[in-house]
Amino acid sequence: MHSEMNKPVALKGIAPDTLSEILQDLRIVGGAYCRSTLRSPWGMAIPAQRGAVLHFVAEGGAWLGIGDGEWTELRAGDMV
Repeated sequence: MHSEMNKPVALKGIAPDTLSEILQDLRIVGGAYCRSTLRSPWGMAIPAQRGAVLHFVAEGGAWLGIGDGEWTELRAGDMV
């Protein structure tokens, strides 16, 4: 159970975003951050890992290939 101190705080009348509400109860024990600016053509392979790995497309687009050979188009604002 969380106290009021653990809840996201609205700043200047702005409600907390949905992602913050979802992530507030996670117990994060490690993390890494990478910001990449990539131009076509580009690609990268990321090996399978334990735990959650999040990717966010800030602008432009990309294609996500999963091990089974299926591809999904990602657009600005998508998080996977």
